[in-house]
Amino acid sequence: MTRSLRRATAAAITGGALVLGGCGGVGGADVAARVNGHVISEDAARTTAQQINAAFDLQEPLTTGQAATWLVKAPFILDVANAKGQPVTDATARQSLAKVDPSADTVEVVKANFALYQMQQSDPALIDTVIADLQRAKITVNPRYGRFDPTSLEMVPMTPNWIAGQS
Repeated sequence: MTRSLRRATAAAITGGALVLGGCGGVGGADVAARVNGHVISEDAARTTAQQINAAFDLQEPLTTGQAATWLVKAPFILDVANAKGQPVTDATARQSLAKVDPSADTVEVVKANFALYQMQQSDPALIDTVIADLQRAKITVNPRYGRFDPTSLEMVPMTPNWIAGQS
């Protein structure tokens, strides 16, 4: 192999590793987010979005990123709801998902949505507890979705530090 061919090959390998490594900030290409070490896969977020879109007549379909957001916050919402005596059962969620055979993640998201609605109606102060719990959590999100903002309970866009503004 000639010297210039070796350099080109080495550059291609290094460049490929850098490109693929850009998605690895949360642990690999199939990771949508990590919450306190728990992995939320891209597949789980995609499946959840597909199943919710099939089950409900939404004006705007749920995106994979929005499903990932719900998968991040759902356990926190459900923990507070359960602790405060406002649990939502799997049966209640599954009843609203009758058009699909939902995954456990989809059931959890629907339960969290119901629980959050109950909190907003009966005791909005509980949402502050959810926010406080989310602020204490270690949440890492795949850069394609931005970052998780625990105050708004949503993913917000971010500009990666490797993109510099034009002066």
